[in-house]
Amino acid sequence: SDESLKLHFRGAEILSSVFFDLRRKHALSDASDIVLSGCSAGGIAIFAHLDWAAKHAAIPKSARFSGFPIEGYYMDDSDWQPGPYRGHRVEGIGTFAYLKKSVYQTHRPDAVLNKACLRKYADKPYLCMVASASAAFIRSELFFWQSKFDQDMLAWQPNYGKYESDDGICLKAGGNSENTSDIEAECADRMAMRMSDQIQ
Repeated sequence: SDESLKLHFRGAEILSSVFFDLRRKHALSDASDIVLSGCSAGGIAIFAHLDWAAKHAAIPKSARFSGFPIEGYYMDDSDWQPGPYRGHRVEGIGTFAYLKKSVYQTHRPDAVLNKACLRKYADKPYLCMVASASAAFIRSELFFWQSKFDQDMLAWQPNYGKYESDDGICLKAGGNSENTSDIEAECADRMAMRMSDQIQ
């Protein structure tokens, strides 16, 4: 590897520039209601960054500020019983936690993650990028849309990229992850209850 190679990530600066641009060119400072939304990976970012965005200098303090993540609520399955319809592990932690761990180690996004969450998970800060861990710490108003039949959560995500496999949490044996009828409804109901319990 080339030790002189340095990577720079500017996601927070880009979002900050968008906020300032909206204030300068589109009267963001006059807004009475602001909703920050994103879908899938964008939904994950809303759960992770919402409180940081709410305190941004370009956001008027008088505005009602809310987050609306769409299909961004994922659960850490690290402590679930392993096996079909249960949890899956990579290097000893849940699959989605593992995916976020690699993102965290590459990007080091501490500046935009929830500080209370980072204190709670000081030994596993990457969990602050997983909604089931981070949502409880969000202080901004939050509405979210999450289907209990979300394919990523129920079928694709635990397979670590191997689609049309029988290893998904709620995918029927031999099922196709692109066919919602191959997702076991009773299992999806249990997952929906897990999500609901964690949000409460």
